[in-house]
Amino acid sequence: MAETASADATSGPQRFRAGSRGGLDYFFYFLKNNPFAILGLAIVVVVILLTIISPYIAPYDPQKTLPGKTLKPPSSEHWFGTDINALDVFSRTLTATRTDIPVAVIATAIAMFIGVSLGVVAGYFGNRGGPGGIASEATLRLMDILQAFPVFILALALVAGTGASTINVGIAIAFVNAPIFLRLIRGQVLGLREMPYVEAARCAGASGKRVAFRNILPGVISPALVQASVTIGFAILLIAGLSFVGAGVPQPTPEWGLMIATGSRDIVTGQWWTSVFPGLALAITVFGFALLGEALGKALDPLQRQ
Repeated sequence: MAETASADATSGPQRFRAGSRGGLDYFFYFLKNNPFAILGLAIVVVVILLTIISPYIAPYDPQKTLPGKTLKPPSSEHWFGTDINALDVFSRTLTATRTDIPVAVIATAIAMFIGVSLGVVAGYFGNRGGPGGIASEATLRLMDILQAFPVFILALALVAGTGASTINVGIAIAFVNAPIFLRLIRGQVLGLREMPYVEAARCAGASGKRVAFRNILPGVISPALVQASVTIGFAILLIAGLSFVGAGVPQPTPEWGLMIATGSRDIVTGQWWTSVFPGLALAITVFGFALLGEALGKALDPLQRQ
């Protein structure tokens, strides 16, 4: 009986509180007990899968005009109908994942690399004097200036100055999101740089650079990954917004924001499908990444398991 009681006491969430399992194990445990987390993961997996296979399953060429098929309503032949340019909306909605998702993921990865690197430097060397401290303070002041501007307006100005193209949109999104990671990581580093294991590394003669990137950096990767998941969803919205106002991905590239902009003029005359279906795809994708980010945050945060 005592052994059974002991086993029951360590079952369920308490086995994670005891520290016997890592963050990844808890993440799968969390998934099994949180339907919204499962939904978010399922959406992200499906979207990534479509990014890979969409050109092979799209029934029509997303950039090839279909003669005599202008603004056809949804039917068995064209599931999502056709748009003003006689392009199949379903095929374009599917293949738009190959534009939005890679650009958002790559831009977020670049922003994460820049922001995490500068955040570690600013957090560890800041307020310590010397060249490192001066550089850290200068970086923070520059980030303050950048964050004083609305993100969309700043991205719009960057794209307008460099030209509307997929590459320039990705660069602009990476640029405006890097300060988010910098601020997040700097706050984490400020809490870790006085920890005993960091002090021990310094006392052992490790250089400041080694302590910052070998001892402190691994401890701040988890919140950076959580932020990355949320930022990907935000980046997809930003890509769509820039394309909607004509400053993003150029025609006739399949892209959700561009499709919504093209179809918005048709709603007045009753052709709702040209913008509603890509809008739903955009909303569901962003929602999925938001749910996944929340799940990662709870799974990777030790305080959530206490």
